Amino acid sequence: MNAKKLQNYLEGDVPRNIGERIDLFLLTKNITRAKLGEALGVTGTTIASYCTGKSKPNSDFLEAAANVFDLNPMWLLIGAGPMILTEDEHGCSFRVEEESDDYQAQVLELKHELADKDRELASVERAMGKQQSLILEAVRKACREQGLATEQSRAIQWAVLDYEGAMDSGQTTQDEAVSHQQAVGD
Repeated sequence: MNAKKLQNYLEGDVPRNIGERIDLFLLTKNITRAKLGEALGVTGTTIASYCTGKSKPNSDFLEAAANVFDLNPMWLLIGAGPMILTEDEHGCSFRVEEESDDYQAQVLELKHELADKDRELASVERAMGKQQSLILEAVRKACREQGLATEQSRAIQWAVLDYEGAMDSGQTTQDEAVSHQQAVGD
């Protein structure tokens, strides 16, 4: 890449591939592929493979390029935006560490919310169990007072449980509720 390519870029011609964009960046910084690799923790051979298209830069490389040289990862990957990030653009640039921290904070917050909902659900289930026990005890007492046989008492208890389950699931209609109350004797 030469000065003419740099002039073309300054006039708005963005290189078509990653390799050309890396070479243009090297030209603007006046460094070699080996120096770029050294600064970013990769070999000059790795940079050469990016330039020839044999491989594509990974997220570690993009993060290091953004942190060390203010190289815009979007420009490097697809030619979008400016080559070099300004101070204002850093706030909304591709920063893996910042994105990762935000993401982890959101995940942690969602886990806490889920745990709170689980505790609420467990509390509701305990309360429902207590109510069901009270209802069954009242049914048993009423059956004893009426002098019903054990089998009849169990049948009524099962009917009450089935009715409550149907009511909870919304399957019982008003007519079924009235006929059930008449059968039980309410």
